[in-house]
Amino acid sequence: MPFLFGSPFGICICGMFPITIGISPDMGSGVRQVLSYVESGNVEAGFVYATDAKVSTKVKVVASAPADINVVYPVAVIKASKSTDAAQAYIQFLSSAKAKAIFEKYGFTPISN
Repeated sequence: MPFLFGSPFGICICGMFPITIGISPDMGSGVRQVLSYVESGNVEAGFVYATDAKVSTKVKVVASAPADINVVYPVAVIKASKSTDAAQAYIQFLSSAKAKAIFEKYGFTPISN
């Protein structure tokens, strides 16, 4: 099995690359498992997030999604929350300079509110 996807996002961007054979729709149990398969040589390649590939010294990134394609992780306080103050404080932290530095350290690009 030469190619695996680490997420539904990988399936979406697959059409942007000239790969025509050997693609499996299997996503294993997630991105890190697909990364592990590539690291161990069990598959030839896999579609994973750049932030996951960045943590491995055993893989080589050979293609990237276009820069204008981004994965966004939304955050919100749900109405039924019993801890709205804590949730709001967490969201405030995620917008802080400290959190931004952590995101950037691991390859994420923080966006403004």
